[in-house]
Amino acid sequence: GTHDVGLLKSTDGGNTWSMIVPFSTSGRISDVKIHPTDATILFVSTVNGLYKVKDSGSITVTKIGTGLPQRPRMVVINKNNPSIMYASIGTSGVYWSTNGGLNFSARNNGMSATLNLVKEAISLAISPADPNYLYICYRYGSSVAPYGFYYSHDGGANWYAPTTPDENNLASSLYFWLSN
Repeated sequence: GTHDVGLLKSTDGGNTWSMIVPFSTSGRISDVKIHPTDATILFVSTVNGLYKVKDSGSITVTKIGTGLPQRPRMVVINKNNPSIMYASIGTSGVYWSTNGGLNFSARNNGMSATLNLVKEAISLAISPADPNYLYICYRYGSSVAPYGFYYSHDGGANWYAPTTPDENNLASSLYFWLSN
């Protein structure tokens, strides 16, 4: 996905690209995820919300994400149970879905101090080894430097800030790693 053209597709290993959905007219794309068990389904985060794009010969685009208070910055999917998805939602924190992205609800237990300071949840990751392990980075406004880092080992039911000092600047490293 691009910020100014839309969703692109290549069928020749990336030598040529064609636009399949012109999201540029409805909002910039901030994230694209492939469904872990069905490569014909993409989840696309845009300025105007979350979309499910299915390419089974013809393209269908469905806006999903009921309950999301703002646009999703990033989405991650549980590879063992693709019905479970998480989204970073700016100043609203982390939201999750248990029905493939149709409906979302807040999942922020333990992050209220950061949310009260109006920090933005932007970078979100899920462990490929254990999808109960989640990681989120926050930033302040338009700053590229991370404000805070939280982790969960129970599928986002509870979030914790690391209790040891960040001697090796892990939060910054993780923020830039998650952002790319």
